[in-house]
Amino acid sequence: MKFTITLLCIAFSMILTAAAYVPGELLIQLNTSREEQVSALNDLIGDFPEINLSAPRLLSERMKAWLLKFDNSLRSEQQAMDLLRPHPLIQAVQLNHYVEERVTYPNDPGFENQWALNNTGQTGGTPDADIDAPEAWDISTGGVTALGDTIVLAIIDSGNYLDHDDLSFWKNILEIPDNGIDDDDNGYIDDYDGWNAVHHNGDITISSHGTHVSGIAAATGNNETGVAGINWNARIMPVRGSSSTESIVVEAYGYVLEMRSRYNETAGSEGAFVVATNASFGVNYGDPADFPIWCAMYDSLGMQGVLSCGATMNINANVDETGDMPTACDSDYLISVTNTTHDDLKNNGAAYGLTTIDLGAPGTNIYSTDLDNSYSYKTGTSMACPQVTGAIGLLFSAAPASFLENYQQDPSEYALLIKQYILDGVDSLECLAGLLVTGGRLNVFNSLQYFEPDPQQFEVSGHISESTIWVADTVFVVGDVWIDDNVILTIPAGTRIEFLDHYFIAVQGTILAEGTETDVIHFTVSDTTGFSIPYLPDGGWGGLIFADMAEDNETSILSYCRFEYGKAIEDYQPAEGACLELTDTENVEINNCIFRNNYAGYGGSIYLERAPICLSNNLFEDNIAAFSGGAVFATESDSLILQNNIFSNNLALQGGAVFASYTTVIFEENEFSENISRFGQNAGGGALYCFESSALLSRNNFYTNLSALQGGALHFEGNGISASRLENNLFSSNIADQSGGAISLLNHSGAGIINNLILNSQADVGGAIMLTQAENTRIYNNTICSNNANYAAGLGCYDGSNANIKNNIFWENEAVYQGDQIVLSNVNATLSYNNIQSGQEGIQVGDSVFYFYEFNLASDPEFSKEGDHPYELTILSECINNGTPDTVGMSLPELDLAGNSRIYEGFVTNIDIGAYEYQGDNVDSEDDLVESSKDPGIICNYPNPFNPTTAILLSLNSEIVENTALVIYNLKGQKVKKITADMFRLDQANPEQNNRYAVIWDGTDDYGKPVPSGIYFSKLTTGSQSSFRKMVLMK
Repeated sequence: MKFTITLLCIAFSMILTAAAYVPGELLIQLNTSREEQVSALNDLIGDFPEINLSAPRLLSERMKAWLLKFDNSLRSEQQAMDLLRPHPLIQAVQLNHYVEERVTYPNDPGFENQWALNNTGQTGGTPDADIDAPEAWDISTGGVTALGDTIVLAIIDSGNYLDHDDLSFWKNILEIPDNGIDDDDNGYIDDYDGWNAVHHNGDITISSHGTHVSGIAAATGNNETGVAGINWNARIMPVRGSSSTESIVVEAYGYVLEMRSRYNETAGSEGAFVVATNASFGVNYGDPADFPIWCAMYDSLGMQGVLSCGATMNINANVDETGDMPTACDSDYLISVTNTTHDDLKNNGAAYGLTTIDLGAPGTNIYSTDLDNSYSYKTGTSMACPQVTGAIGLLFSAAPASFLENYQQDPSEYALLIKQYILDGVDSLECLAGLLVTGGRLNVFNSLQYFEPDPQQFEVSGHISESTIWVADTVFVVGDVWIDDNVILTIPAGTRIEFLDHYFIAVQGTILAEGTETDVIHFTVSDTTGFSIPYLPDGGWGGLIFADMAEDNETSILSYCRFEYGKAIEDYQPAEGACLELTDTENVEINNCIFRNNYAGYGGSIYLERAPICLSNNLFEDNIAAFSGGAVFATESDSLILQNNIFSNNLALQGGAVFASYTTVIFEENEFSENISRFGQNAGGGALYCFESSALLSRNNFYTNLSALQGGALHFEGNGISASRLENNLFSSNIADQSGGAISLLNHSGAGIINNLILNSQADVGGAIMLTQAENTRIYNNTICSNNANYAAGLGCYDGSNANIKNNIFWENEAVYQGDQIVLSNVNATLSYNNIQSGQEGIQVGDSVFYFYEFNLASDPEFSKEGDHPYELTILSECINNGTPDTVGMSLPELDLAGNSRIYEGFVTNIDIGAYEYQGDNVDSEDDLVESSKDPGIICNYPNPFNPTTAILLSLNSEIVENTALVIYNLKGQKVKKITADMFRLDQANPEQNNRYAVIWDGTDDYGKPVPSGIYFSKLTTGSQSSFRKMVLMK
């Protein structure tokens, strides 16, 4: 496909990159005199008690720069900056960013053996006697040019190993392998894998030498396998042609020449983008005058833009005097290489030449790929040469687009520039001075510094009628832009798209905006003045509009993009989708993006109409919709899938974060916090409002969301195409001014609310859950605690909301007037196997109620109250194994909220009550102890309480002692210590009773470490029988 390159800017810099920031810290510069800054700082701290502000360190007295700390559980870093920034004593405020040295290390396990790339002295050599590959990789790791060409390195050798897992080989995709036909009409039959000039076919012979050479230049990097090549992602073209006769060598080079020439002639639709050849072979003492055709081949390749690298002799000889092929050839496009060691010395067995051998490169004891997916060390100029070949490929991957455009127009001239950058970038070494042309050893990082950055800005507007790449620091949008049908607009990572007014980009073709974690693509507006004024387009931009798209267009991708100050206004009315408006399309992927400070009528950031989509790993923050969907609005879309997104501080009338109508929503592992459904008619759903929609919500967190009417976190109204299911979610501190502090269901039937934890939420009615005309609701295995309301603090079932309420814990919910735990009014309900505080007294029954109540508990659930899951059950809880014995048809999730298996296998027949399945041993109550002196068991322990030692008295028959064990558990059911039978001693106080034994426990665990004060249980197991004893350690 033909591409137009509009403009480019790539800047190489040693400035440290701010990739993250220290939580709870800010840097400020005071707007006061140096003399008054301490008192000013104290005034500043006093003005912000709500975030516990402090100033632990002065950073610069002259700059009046200070480090501040604050409680980021009270405000986020962005919120704290927004709070401080307007203060008259503050001149500047920013995050305290982490910085790091700009080097990139691969995760390949063999990299530590590659001293040539990064010499730390690991092989006994001189540190930094290397080519500075990690520093270069921070600029580029190779593979593709800025224009999208895949870089190919031609390795001409005795063969290769095509099945190596750590090598990526070029393939001639226009050739059908093994059909005996020259499918691409290039003169070579079946050259799918490359070319074998020895046998004149496409079968590449297996060779250890060629495989080792290939890995040095281009082993796949950062793939957790083997080693890293200088190019992590370049393709290797294997050509056999390093042995036998010169005709074979010429045929081998001829194949490379043909493939690169075809690439140039067809704008890349045929052939291969070969930028360098590697010859780790030659003729010792060969006189170039006797090899005119071979030497001329380098000039022919050079005219097509290909540089060639040659390894000189593995003989300590002066090539200027003795000659060598090919390294003595007089071609400007040939780079001749000798071998250096880990001490930056020339290898004693390598040739040199002040006029013939250009530079040295590491070639001694080099670790690289070998046959059968193995790795090995080899030494020779053969290993030095591919270091330079790989470096050439890396330079092409880092070259600015303008350089590459010029290279396309004049490949020979710009290939020579690359060669010059290689030679000029060497580290000069005293031992090589007078021996080599450059007197130095390869340093690829230095060579990369020779590229000049391009201009940084350009302007766009109007129709894009052919596929285009916007490569620039900043692109100014000065008018509406249309991407026409079957046209691709590519926006590289790090580009800033700045709209000078309320313009839009209409996508009828394809947009590919793929940033990276550290180089996002930023969509914003130049001037935000007037953004906060509703109904005016001022201060915002018009968004990306996806409509009227043909199905045969490629999928648009928006990844690692930041969208800010989008504003959807039409005819002075709030409109749809401030940043993205998708209608009748499903060919858009959106992931890892940030949507912040956007405004619309429907869909503060994204509007979807008949546009099924998956949104993953995005951040939606501080977005506003005047009506519905503070961040996202979806209607008539088959599915809205949200995975691993964060929604924070978004605002709308309906659905503070998300609104869905006539849509199936699937939410997995998202976080919703501080989203608001503002006051107004039909308001609801601080986080999510579903109208006539179905939902599957799993493993999401909803906390501190607010609704001015109903559904502090979730509001469902009307039925979708299938029953909704809410499972394994966490709801905490959500508020609804009227009904359903966490969840509100209105005329929404058949829903399943299963295995959720609902805490600290509040409403006028239904502090945790409110059901109104919600028939056949299934409420299973939830833990519903510490919620508040005037009526029905835990659960309110009203007006035909017939419910099956099973295996739930209702505890410490508090109603001002009626129904601390549950209110039933005008419903039929079944309550079974629940643990309800105060039992039936915790249930307020209104008019026209019939309910079935059985197998319920009213006992303290004994939560752990600590750790990551404070509502897990402890060993004392009666909720353990007292849930329903029959789970058929309940469709419980396989795992509980802590990731534990929901149903025990084996002798336990009942599941536990609540959202957590207890995983420790089930210890009976304190009074259920074996007291018999005849039956096996624990008689007592003395003293109890104790510190630090207690004697545990056992009743055991002598025949079973050796098959007995005593285990000490803590209150959470975790094993502390195991005491085996060989430590049991007969009770000396009662010698006449030979079935009494004593065990001394000194208050330590299995590792001899003292355990803390607390309640412990001793469990004695003899065959199939067990007995327990509660003990109290008091220090």
